[in-house]
Amino acid sequence: MMRSSINIKWHVILSLLLSLWFVTDYSIQAANPVVQERTDAKVKFDLLKPPYPTAVDQAVNSLKKKGGTKVIHKDGATWVIIALGQKPSAGYAVGIEKVEQSHGKIVVRYAEKTPQGMAASMITYPYTVIKMPQTDLPVHIQAKK
Repeated sequence: MMRSSINIKWHVILSLLLSLWFVTDYSIQAANPVVQERTDAKVKFDLLKPPYPTAVDQAVNSLKKKGGTKVIHKDGATWVIIALGQKPSAGYAVGIEKVEQSHGKIVVRYAEKTPQGMAASMITYPYTVIKMPQTDLPVHIQAKK
């Protein structure tokens, strides 16, 4: 007698849990419909080291000391140059946070990485060059705040 009472309790508990799961799952799906328009997507890119095509190399040399950004469409690719300008020590770098397509444009977000701990005291010109597939969309470059 005792054994069937325990089995009934487990069946009741299992039924309640399944009912709760069904109701919760249904309400989440109703709040977040499956068909959603995706407005952003990651863009494949490569971080490159020299040598660069001539146009990219010239842009790097003109931006390196003063800092700034430039977008070049060349050789079936889109090149993005981000330069931080002159820095007083080693350890500074450009960190690419994300490259994504969002609302009809390509967004490149970067952060200025600063030295951690001791750094060699020397003038540096940190920059980075990224290459991605050719795009006709506008490219917006944003520093992380």
